Amino acid sequence: PPDCLACFSNIMRLSRASLHWARAVVAVLFWPALALVIWTSLIVFTLPPILRLNFQDLIAHFIAYSGLAGMAAMALHTRKAAIWAVALLIAMGATLEILQGFTGRETDLYDAVANSAGALCGGFFGRAIVEPLYRRYVSN
Repeated sequence: PPDCLACFSNIMRLSRASLHWARAVVAVLFWPALALVIWTSLIVFTLPPILRLNFQDLIAHFIAYSGLAGMAAMALHTRKAAIWAVALLIAMGATLEILQGFTGRETDLYDAVANSAGALCGGFFGRAIVEPLYRRYVSN
């Protein structure tokens, strides 16, 4: 869609100071988002009947981890650091799935797979957004 292309071209026009500010904001917002994902992974709650469909749960896992990984990938300065962040998020997702068995919730392999897929996609797209901007300002 044309609006999406216009939005991307506006992002590409960010100044170096704006890029630095945006990355700092994302880095700060990452931590409460991480805390929210951990908290909601470990608490026991009952969903309303309309929200108990398995695919919706998997979509929620995918979105949560893609958001976290995308934020980490955009906030970190190097590709190597972003890869480590994605790997740690995948490990965290698997660990939280195991810990759920001790909190009265079910451990679910499919949730761990959705977490991992989300982290990989979010990390990829986060770097795809920030690397062209970073290269633009490093070369100047």
